[in-house]
Amino acid sequence: MRPPLSLEIAAARGVAALSRRLGAGGGTTIPGKLLAELDRGAIDRLAARLTAGTAVVSATNGKTTTTAMAAEILR
Repeated sequence: MRPPLSLEIAAARGVAALSRRLGAGGGTTIPGKLLAELDRGAIDRLAARLTAGTAVVSATNGKTTTTAMAAEILR
């Protein structure tokens, strides 16, 4: 039985905070990795909560640039 999504998110946030506190990094990638490992469908369920007209930019490199370019184009 899978734990509730809210518990999985709390665990991911906790790992991020721990990573920052231990100086092991900024804690920006490990939450997503943990969440995906705990529940392969978690990202899809989170995305389903987004309102219409929302775009998700996800990648290893270039997210900030891509988001800025998309925002400028859509203005």
